[in-house]
Amino acid sequence: MKQFENKTAFRITIIALSFCTIGWLQGLSTSEIWYPDRIEEKRLSNRYLNEENSKFQDQKLLAEAYYTRYPEIKSDEFYGINGPHGVLGAREHFRQHGKREGRIFAPLPKINDPQEERPLAEAYWQRYPDIAGSAVWGRSSAMGILGPRDHYRYVGKYEGRKWGIEQN
Repeated sequence: MKQFENKTAFRITIIALSFCTIGWLQGLSTSEIWYPDRIEEKRLSNRYLNEENSKFQDQKLLAEAYYTRYPEIKSDEFYGINGPHGVLGAREHFRQHGKREGRIFAPLPKINDPQEERPLAEAYWQRYPDIAGSAVWGRSSAMGILGPRDHYRYVGKYEGRKWGIEQN
C-alpha cells in the first residue's frame, strides 16, 4: 500500500512540474527576453500614460484621427484602442505598417461651418468619383464630409487635384 501511495505522489508531482514547466516556457516565449523592443514600447507607453502633458494629448488627437481614417485599425486587437498599446497603438501601427502602406498619421482638418463644407465636399466627390467611392475619404466613410478636405490636404493637392466649387 505504501508503494502505491509513493507512486501516486510521484505521478502527481511529475504532472504538477509538467504544468509549471509548460507555463514557464509559454511565459518565456512571449517575454521581453525574446522581444527586447517591448521594453522600449512599455517604457514609452508608461511615460505617456503617466504624464498629463501636451505631448500625450497630441498623441491622443493623432490616434483619434488615425482611427477615424482607418476604423479597421481602431478595432484591431493589437494596434486598436483596446490593444496593449492603448492610444499609442495608432502610432505604433503607422510606424510598423502604415507608413509603408501610404497611410496618413496627421490631424484631421478643422472645419468652422459644416453647412459651408458640405457643398465643397460634394463638389470634390463629383469631380473625383474615385474619392467618392473611397473607404477612407468617400461618401460612406467614417470621415463623412471631412473626407474630401482631408484627401485634398494630404494627397490631392500634390496630385494636382482642384479644390472648391467650379464656376461656369
